[in-house]
Amino acid sequence: MRGCELTVMELMQLEMFVAVVEEGSVHRAADRVCRTQPAVSIALKKLAIEVGSPLFNRKHRFDYQLTPMGEVLYSYATRLVAMRNETVAALREVAHLGGSPAKAQSRKALPCF
Repeated sequence: MRGCELTVMELMQLEMFVAVVEEGSVHRAADRVCRTQPAVSIALKKLAIEVGSPLFNRKHRFDYQLTPMGEVLYSYATRLVAMRNETVAALREVAHLGGSPAKAQSRKALPCF
């Protein structure tokens, strides 16, 4: 289809982006997400291309200051990664309770003392 651009942001790319922002370095971000430094760098470049704008102002080699576009992406990316983590935790809890979503929900509703 001409005129339609499909932007494909993968969750792992967003997780790498969040890690770079929070760790302040590609090296530490790569360790955090268990990927290589080149893989994290490539993911950041692909995201910038997909967004159509730089995500960081890089005045110095190791300085990762977010651009306005990067700030917006970071806001949404952190929520998406958090939702994925919550989903994984809920699924693990259901599996641990013998496959009953109702048990997992009722257990979550009870306060722990």
